[in-house]
This record gives sequence, C-alpha cells and structure tokens, in this order.
Amino acid sequence: MSASEREYVGLLTQVMTTTLDEDYQVVAARRAVSGQSPAHGKVRIALVVTLLVFGAMVGISAVETARNAPVVQSERADLIRQIHLGESRLNRMHAQLTTLQDDVTSLQGSMTAAAGTEKTLTSRVTALAALTGAAPVTGPGIQVTVDDAPGASASQGGGIVLDTDLQTLANALWQSGAEAVAINGQRLTSLTAIRTAGRAITVDFHSLTPPYVVEAIGNPNTLAARLLETPGGQTWQSLHANLGMRFDVVSISTLTLPASNGTRLLHARPVGSR
Repeated sequence: MSASEREYVGLLTQVMTTTLDEDYQVVAARRAVSGQSPAHGKVRIALVVTLLVFGAMVGISAVETARNAPVVQSERADLIRQIHLGESRLNRMHAQLTTLQDDVTSLQGSMTAAAGTEKTLTSRVTALAALTGAAPVTGPGIQVTVDDAPGASASQGGGIVLDTDLQTLANALWQSGAEAVAINGQRLTSLTAIRTAGRAITVDFHSLTPPYVVEAIGNPNTLAARLLETPGGQTWQSLHANLGMRFDVVSISTLTLPASNGTRLLHARPVGSR
C-alpha cells in the first residue's frame, strides 16, 4: 500500500473511532443538560451505522482520488499540450491570412490600375479607329457633290471629273480639318487609292459612278469656309466657274460614314522598340 493510501486509511480509522465517540458524547451531554432522556439504543445504532457508511464513502473516495491522480495529471498535461499546439496553428493561420490579405490588396490595386489602363487604351483605340477608317463614325459635317459639266464627254477633253480632281478635293477636305471622308460611301484612309481604271474612277478597287458625293465629318461651322480657302477648294471653284462642272457644298447635321473595307494591318511593333 502506498503512503497516500495509508494516510487515507488512517483517516478512515480515526473517523470510525474517535470522531464518532466524541460526537456521541457531545450529543449525550446536551441531552443531559436539557433534561432529555438519552437516545434510544436503536437510534444510537442507526446514527452509528450512518456515520460509518459516510466515513467509508469518504475513505473510498479519497483512495480512488489518490489512485486516479496520476491519470488526471497526465490527461491535464496532454490537454495543455494540445492547447499549445492549437494556439501555434492558429498563429500560423493568422500570419497566412495576413499575407493573403496583403496579396489581395495588391491584386486589387493592380486590377484597378489595369482597368484604368484598359479604359485609356479603349478610348485611344476608338479614336484611332475613327481616324484611320477602321470603324464607322457619325457626326456633323459637310456634303460636297461634284459631277461632270452638262453635255461634257471624254472625247471633248474637258468638263469631266478625273481621278486627280477627286484626289485634290479629298486632300482639301483633310486640310480643312475633316476627321473622316468618304466618296460615294467608300471610306478614305491613308492607304486609299483614287485612280482611273478603264472609263471609271475607283476607290480601293470599287468603281464609282457620277455624281460623286464626298462626305466629310468635321465642324460644320468652319469646314465649308476653310475648304473654299484651300488650294484644292479654289481649284474646284475654278472648274465650276470655267468648265461648268458641278460643285455644291452643304452642311449636314448628322453624317454616318462606314468603316473602310480596305483597312488591313500590314506591319506593327510596340512603341519604342527597334
């Protein structure tokens, strides 16, 4: 028997002998002083039995507690170890969460910057597409209608609209500030060829028939006046006055010019590269 168990057995013996007798003597003395008769033998026996049972329960509980103490201590140590492990894991997860939050913040910033760049590039592409003829455009401008002189024929050698006459008019419109130009619905670009093929004038290999309607998008309040001030505009005023060729200029509130059918990417490289 271990020292702890011997200690609890001694305590039980003391409870079963000394303590019970002393308690009984105290009760008997109180009864004598108060004039009460001593308790009946059966009552005394019941009291003794009850105290013995109680003392036995206390002793057994003490012995069991002593026996289970190492197990409880081991379980407590294991629980503390698990708590420490959980705290360490939680700290690692908090650190990982902080890192991920920083990454998310950085990515959101990059995404915002990319969205701004995309918006800028989209606006630039839209503007360039309008200027290069790669996209249709709508806006105010002027409409210039030119045609052969009445009764003129190629055999007479005068009063006929030539490809060079249309080239002169188109260049004059660009010089006047036109943002987009089309002849009979054929959009002009920096790569457009206006030339004679057989008996017809062609624009990007599309044959045109007179009258030639030249539409130009730009400021309708200044475009017509500037056209007449250019060398090309003055040339056409001379053709109209001297040869009777048609040259009508009117302002239009809304014009829609199609995209060029001949626009194609021939070569490209990033800006700044060699």
